[in-house]
Amino acid sequence: MLTKQDMICINDGQPTRRNSDSVIDLMLMNSNFQHNMISCDTLSHETIRSDHISILTNLRVCSEDNWGTPKKIWQLNKVDWEEWKRVTEERFGEWLENRPANNNSVDHIYQSFADIINATQKEMIPYKEIKPRKHQKPCWWSSSVTSAKKHLNHCQKQYRMRNIPQNKQRLIIAEDNFDKAKEDAQEEWSNNLVNQLNQAKNSKDFWNTYKKMSRKTEDNSVLPLIVENKDPIFDNKSKVELLQKFSLEVAT
Repeated sequence: MLTKQDMICINDGQPTRRNSDSVIDLMLMNSNFQHNMISCDTLSHETIRSDHISILTNLRVCSEDNWGTPKKIWQLNKVDWEEWKRVTEERFGEWLENRPANNNSVDHIYQSFADIINATQKEMIPYKEIKPRKHQKPCWWSSSVTSAKKHLNHCQKQYRMRNIPQNKQRLIIAEDNFDKAKEDAQEEWSNNLVNQLNQAKNSKDFWNTYKKMSRKTEDNSVLPLIVENKDPIFDNKSKVELLQKFSLEVAT
């Protein structure tokens, strides 16, 4: 089957079952996509209650050549619609007077209409180009988290190169430190958000502060709102009610 489908196994050769030498969990990939594979690691250092060991496969899913391609955004709020109407009517009037009499097919008429609309759009609607961001960190990310993540990456690399108990212990400590740094950064961000909201002088300041401090990222990593009993709120209706109640308290 592997030969027929041109598949290859990309496991790193480590056992995937605890207390055993068997590699029972396989990562298979078509050989045509092998150049997109960055790494495939058997996470034997993780302590989870399972007979099977997790496998982390990192793939290059986007072409780096397309990362810098700007995205065109039409600025409809800056259009002079009266001028748009005048230019469009003028060009369609010219089309009616000068259209070829020997070609009245639907395809030709449609294409000529589309050409007029597209030309008018490019001339009358301003646009700006925005380069897509490669990655956005969560709103609570701090320099201490960055430092802990770099150290964790280093320990992971050392453990992959030499699978010895000392490197495993360093990796475990680095993972714990990274989790602790994230928790501290999230708590600091939450406290800062509350302080900023308490200082809001009116509803506009309140909502602007909330939007600024809770700006969503690619993975929408925004901390949940908490009610009095310390349970997080997941539905939007309850979030809105809590924010409205809080904004009224601030205003009064």
